[in-house]
Amino acid sequence: MRASNALHTSCLLKRLGVPPVLLLALFIAGCFHPETELLSHSAAFELQSNSMAPRVWGPHVLSHCDRCAHKQLFTFESVRPDLPARCPKCGSKLATHPAMLSAQKGDLVAVEKLKKRPERLAVVQLKATDGTDYSTSSRMLLKRLWGFPGEQLEFVDGELMVDGKLWQKSLAQMLDFCLILDRFPQAAPTGWHWHSTPGQAASEKQINGNSIRLEAGQQLRWEYRQPARVNPETTPENQWLTNSPVSDEWAGNHGSFMSPRTVNDLWLAIQFQLPIENSLNLRIENRLGVFGLTVFPQKPSHVQTPFFPDAEIPSSAELSCQLRVIVAFCDGRILTWSDCDGTKEFSLESCLHGAPSDESIHAFELVAAKQPTKNTQVSMEISQIVVGRDIYLRYSNRADLVDHVFEPLKHDQFFVLGDNLIISEDSRNQRAFANSKAIMGRLLGVSNAEIWSSVERAIRSN
Repeated sequence: MRASNALHTSCLLKRLGVPPVLLLALFIAGCFHPETELLSHSAAFELQSNSMAPRVWGPHVLSHCDRCAHKQLFTFESVRPDLPARCPKCGSKLATHPAMLSAQKGDLVAVEKLKKRPERLAVVQLKATDGTDYSTSSRMLLKRLWGFPGEQLEFVDGELMVDGKLWQKSLAQMLDFCLILDRFPQAAPTGWHWHSTPGQAASEKQINGNSIRLEAGQQLRWEYRQPARVNPETTPENQWLTNSPVSDEWAGNHGSFMSPRTVNDLWLAIQFQLPIENSLNLRIENRLGVFGLTVFPQKPSHVQTPFFPDAEIPSSAELSCQLRVIVAFCDGRILTWSDCDGTKEFSLESCLHGAPSDESIHAFELVAAKQPTKNTQVSMEISQIVVGRDIYLRYSNRADLVDHVFEPLKHDQFFVLGDNLIISEDSRNQRAFANSKAIMGRLLGVSNAEIWSSVERAIRSN
């Protein structure tokens, strides 16, 4: 039986209606395996913990915003009836509190037995420290593998240091965390700001429920916003949301306390309705600076329009695509993937455009470049966009205990963490280390062979 059939009903992405452009990103991350069979040495389990959410879910509640129709999942163990619940997309107060909803069962996930030692960041099945054998139990324990025997790990501003050196994830590994901030189309695109010129709104003809049209010189800008600390029942609607830097807070952990930290590492996935015929200028803004790239419809072989007309030195970061492109700010460099170039890496220096105008704003900005040599200006249609962020590694939920240097890992000691760090019990508490005997298997993704399978196979063949 194929994984896509056996586990179809438990697929979180389908439950939330995640668009295909995100599935493309997850294919690149290796989360889905269209050709994978659940062989006799594999097994399926129902999760009982949310320490790996939102990658995979334990018991949870599904809430629905009456105002914007946004669907939000909440971890069942963190919901507190005494705290108000807000919609993360529009900022309104949820009419039905998550605590009033019945818990839904955890995801049914497949695990295969290991044939070799798993690589760093693999999601593995563990035997519990209390002696429970999760290989035969109806429950299971999942964690992500971060460190190997003999290594000394350190958390510095959300990043991982291994033996004193910054460890850098690949684009595939970054996308595997799947922490989504916003997407288009959606019921209420509250995070998107449209401009034909700076400060001037685009016409309604350019935006509809299914696509965005960018004419030459027009802009599309996204800025991160989150619910403001106001009471929606007594505050004007235009004050429910506020611009904010992206932090490691997550709406799914309603009722859990933490001191938020700013996350710089973001990614953007775009799908065009038709192959692009015009170049696209893309700008990333975070607290470290403003960074720019140029996306061409084909390999640049002659002089093109400069990325920033007002810049003294145009950006040297260039890539080409037809229908799909992904750009990520990841571990001190910029990573890209496109259906023309595959994966590419750029240094921050080669993309740097200037200092941030406002460190409290994280943004993506797309500009359809002007082509003065052409008599007719070419528009481009964007059918889907997804914005996500990387995980932020922290030792504690307290503000004064975020960075930490751990003792070197002993022989046969593996460092494991849950993606949902605020509720995860793991190697940070100095007792939940795994050894080779405790690692029972590796997580298999839920597959969907009908979407992007040819793209995924092409990526894996590179």
